[in-house]
Amino acid sequence: MGRLSGRQTPSGPKGRAPVTGRKRASMAVNRAIPGQLRDEEMQAIELLARLVPKGGQIVEVGSLLGLSSWIWAKNAAEGVTVHCLDPWELAGGGNFQKLASSHRQTFTRDQFLRNVADCDNIQAHRGFSPQDFQDWAQPVDLYFEDAVHTDPILAQNLAFWSGRLAPAGIVSGHDYVEKFADVRRGARALARSLGRRLQVIGSLWFALPAEAAYREAAERRAIVEALDALAARHRPGALIMKDEIEEAVALIGAQGPMAGDIEIAARGSAPEGGGTAPAARGVFTNRSAEAIPCRINETVYAEIGYEIYEGGVKAGTGRIPVDGDSILPGQAIPFEIPLDPLPPKDAQLKIGLLYRHAMWLDRKGIASKIVKISDMTE
Repeated sequence: MGRLSGRQTPSGPKGRAPVTGRKRASMAVNRAIPGQLRDEEMQAIELLARLVPKGGQIVEVGSLLGLSSWIWAKNAAEGVTVHCLDPWELAGGGNFQKLASSHRQTFTRDQFLRNVADCDNIQAHRGFSPQDFQDWAQPVDLYFEDAVHTDPILAQNLAFWSGRLAPAGIVSGHDYVEKFADVRRGARALARSLGRRLQVIGSLWFALPAEAAYREAAERRAIVEALDALAARHRPGALIMKDEIEEAVALIGAQGPMAGDIEIAARGSAPEGGGTAPAARGVFTNRSAEAIPCRINETVYAEIGYEIYEGGVKAGTGRIPVDGDSILPGQAIPFEIPLDPLPPKDAQLKIGLLYRHAMWLDRKGIASKIVKISDMTE
């Protein structure tokens, strides 16, 4: 487990720093096509498209005028077909008509085809999803949902198309924002049902399968790292976080009792004449009968937390993210708490396990440990 420097809480989980060491190629985007995507969301589509295997099938529900469709098509591997589903003029769509007319276009299938005319791997399917596509038989390698944002139709689409995923198929969608509670709820429920981590870039959400599902894991790893870096730079807003935290608290509360203990494995000391900064090194051991999940959702994840109290007043705090998917029964997790500058000897250090933004796990049976600095320093 990595160290924290100083007493400040980091902004996100470990491993979310931007990818460095290579220059990113220019993004393949056709800005002449009207759309409702931000730059970071278009970058996410570009990267996700590159995860689809050669000869694969992308299904986009809600293609509008073709902005996202064009990006899928231009960034996908050889032989990938992009199936674009939309009722277009059959559905009316006042907002879509306004978007089109503001760019001197019309919201029609013919207009869509003109906008993506240079993409020979796009197939346009006019109809209402899912009812007009009940005979769909091809396995789907990537499903992108950007049509109706409310239940019951949204829920029907998510169930129908996720049920046709290939083993390594990707699920994704747009407009994960406060306005569309059904989108947020549906995306989280779908990721959970698939046993995957939900990620959000701007308002574009996606859930990837485990790396083992991919034949070319090394090539995929670089793309996933780029997606992680993009997600770290463009996180959803506070209102979305509040919604996720409330859901996480309910999920944590539904879990069985937890048990664990915290021990200080090595005492810190004040350096003389330079050298290593003082630190409290210890181990958390899971004594529960079940594994402790390290991530509840994109916002709430497990950390070793510590707080420093001087004269009964909180004087410092920090968080150390826990790596991995879970802490197995009996598993020991080492940690290192920086004590630089070294607090007064009469100060106290509280150490415990918590879910970031949600709760300390004292409430679930894992008691925090409180030690005096004088008992830890030589």
